[in-house]
Amino acid sequence: MNVEDSSELERLVAKAEGRFIPTPQRRVGSDKMPNVIYSMEKYLENSGVKILVETSVDDIDVDGGSYIVKTTSGTLS
Repeated sequence: MNVEDSSELERLVAKAEGRFIPTPQRRVGSDKMPNVIYSMEKYLENSGVKILVETSVDDIDVDGGSYIVKTTSGTLS
């Protein structure tokens, strides 16, 4: 993004009463991506997230303060 694009975006965000914070973006090379994804997966699993691959969510129901998730692999709660 060049300075002109950044200024225009900042103007549009301010018009919507927001705040634009320009931040340089870095590209993750395809050679590094498998390690990045593996690290994210391990972080999520260590945080209690269950990762289901090749699974679609069919429905989500709220039961009090918890959720019941119906997937193609079964029901999770």
